[in-house]
Amino acid sequence: MKKGMDPFRAVTLLNVQEKIESISSGGDSVYLGTAIGNILQFSFPAKSSEDPPEAALRGAASLGSKRPVEQVCATSRFVFAISDGVLYVLRADVLSATPVELCRDVKNMCLHTGSGDEATSPAEVCVAMRKKLVLFSHNGSSFEQRQEFPTNEAGKGKHEQCNSYR
Repeated sequence: MKKGMDPFRAVTLLNVQEKIESISSGGDSVYLGTAIGNILQFSFPAKSSEDPPEAALRGAASLGSKRPVEQVCATSRFVFAISDGVLYVLRADVLSATPVELCRDVKNMCLHTGSGDEATSPAEVCVAMRKKLVLFSHNGSSFEQRQEFPTNEAGKGKHEQCNSYR
């Protein structure tokens, strides 16, 4: 291809001084999990189409463990993060949020929205632990355990959406 005809160009979106371990988006924000246990929230203010997008730091929260944030998942209302096997939940506005520990010995997680007529807002999270899957749901004020699936049941299709996370 001729010089100057490349339709793609590299653009710096974020200038982060910490090592990024995980990333997720929810609502109009992007959330980064860092190597030292922080959750950083960025937004991308509207600009003209000619100017490259530029991220603005909206907030930061420390999980307190100083361990890497291995996984982060976000919705427009909540941010979930796994650090050192502990699952935390925060409000989407991390600047004013305090991390709340949901459970320990977590291997992985995914957001659960149901399907078809069962579809809900993503206020449920399925958590993979060593020998079980646990589904937490939001009751309006906090998260509570709704269901638990031993892995032998989860392996038989009782909870197909999260089966791959065992």
